[in-house]
Amino acid sequence: MQIETLTVREKQIYKLLLTEPLNRDELCEILHIELPTLRTHCQHIYDKLCVKNRIELLTEYIKENCKDL
Repeated sequence: MQIETLTVREKQIYKLLLTEPLNRDELCEILHIELPTLRTHCQHIYDKLCVKNRIELLTEYIKENCKDL
């Protein structure tokens, strides 16, 4: 995964997507953004990391970071 290609804001959202069991409304509240903005950021993250959704994002993260387990 090419995390370094993400913007600062995308990295912030990426970390929340991976670490917090929050729904979209909760994410928007924490980030102080509207739902369409969150969707746009998420789509950019997914595109840059070559995944289709949050589940794939989590799966790829686990694959990359738990190879030695």
